[in-house]
Amino acid sequence: MIANARVVLHWDSSGGAVGYLGLKQDVIVVTNSSGFYSADVPAGFYDVFVSAPAFTPIAAKVIVKEQNATFNPKLYVDPLVSKEIGGRKVDGVR
Repeated sequence: MIANARVVLHWDSSGGAVGYLGLKQDVIVVTNSSGFYSADVPAGFYDVFVSAPAFTPIAAKVIVKEQNATFNPKLYVDPLVSKEIGGRKVDGVR
């Protein structure tokens, strides 16, 4: 992954229906200079959101079944400016 990316783990309560305990609040971590991160969360279903400047953010649904599970999403560089706003007319913007 990318250095200094923000990773948000949001517990999906639908896991409670199959016996997974949840978290009361989101877990937010930042990747280190090598792009690695670690988060201590109980087994269950999670929505994982990853973002970093200049990259397109991603969201994924994951299930954590055991300790030391690994999730390594791939971030893609955002395309350069696709529209200019401010001082010029842009279709669809008033």
